[in-house]
Amino acid sequence: MRQTILAILLFLPFCISQAQQAPIDVHGFNKTLQLEELLTPIDLQSDILMVQGVTSDDKYLYVYNRKETPIVKAYRLTDGMYMGGFGSIGKGPGEYDPFLFSSSFNARNGQIITQDMKYVRILNVKESADRLSFEMVKEVRMPPEWDIVNQGILLKDDLYAGSIMFTEKDFVTFPLSDMSLEERNSRVGSFGDFPQEYPDVPFNVYHELYQGMSSFAYNGNALVRYYSRLPMLRLFRLPSGDYLDIPFKPKNAQIKNVKLNKSGRGIENGLDMINYFSNVQMGREFIVASYQEGKYRRVAMTGMGNLERVPLTDKYVLVLSTEGELLAKLTPPEWMGWFHVTPKDQLIVFHPEISDQLFMVDLNQFK
Repeated sequence: MRQTILAILLFLPFCISQAQQAPIDVHGFNKTLQLEELLTPIDLQSDILMVQGVTSDDKYLYVYNRKETPIVKAYRLTDGMYMGGFGSIGKGPGEYDPFLFSSSFNARNGQIITQDMKYVRILNVKESADRLSFEMVKEVRMPPEWDIVNQGILLKDDLYAGSIMFTEKDFVTFPLSDMSLEERNSRVGSFGDFPQEYPDVPFNVYHELYQGMSSFAYNGNALVRYYSRLPMLRLFRLPSGDYLDIPFKPKNAQIKNVKLNKSGRGIENGLDMINYFSNVQMGREFIVASYQEGKYRRVAMTGMGNLERVPLTDKYVLVLSTEGELLAKLTPPEWMGWFHVTPKDQLIVFHPEISDQLFMVDLNQFK
């Protein structure tokens, strides 16, 4: 069945075109600011104990933490007031499986879209004076034959997209409606060319070679994608699938020869490869990306695994326009972890040791 679906994907691509610009010299860019000096604190009415996923609309911030109930809590951005929440972890009706939730948790045009292993759910956000309520308006079973679907996004009201392994396109799409397996498979599509930095590498290795994440615009008209092993960002215009590549000039060039492992589905010399980006977030007019060149090395097994990242350059938070122009280079504080950009172009930073405050920067100052 999996082979049938993949064959269909080859015949239903979105129209894709490509644009290119000159590489951005991050290290030669002289407008460097200390991010911590720009942060404005916002007191929270209810503590944020842990951040495992975050999204927002024009008014509210939604924070996911599977260790609390409700698992999604909403806060008003103007004053940090707690506005309610929804969801609990479990296997029963209406409950959420935590696996994959954080990578497919988005706000779009007055709705919250969630996805776990089994379901895509769409909830309407309803406002009252000092409270939000969440009404589930759609629950659709995920295609079980697709196994793991990452980076899920709602392209249109009835069309969902996500990233799965061993495909020739970056994203696959399927309709959000109950129908037979045969009918649904006939309507499967795809979009998003993978980069072709290594044209001799087969597509069944793309999931490892071009690993990374994406951020989806609140109005649904664009998404930005980073590939951790490439010094570039890719900005997709939706729903057309046209894209703009935003390349960067690194200090440490990527290796030229990629060796496949014995199975032919993985990279043998992956530890020799440079990593560049680790996060990207998209607002209305700005893109914010975390950039640091580094490698991984094997260490003794710990609770965090047996790989340790070795930095090769300083770490920066880059502020770009949605046209691909670098506007500011920010040096982050050592404590900085999660960050998010709202549709009003506010950079939200979470402090891992301060649970009763958010920290905000208005990105419009960089125009």
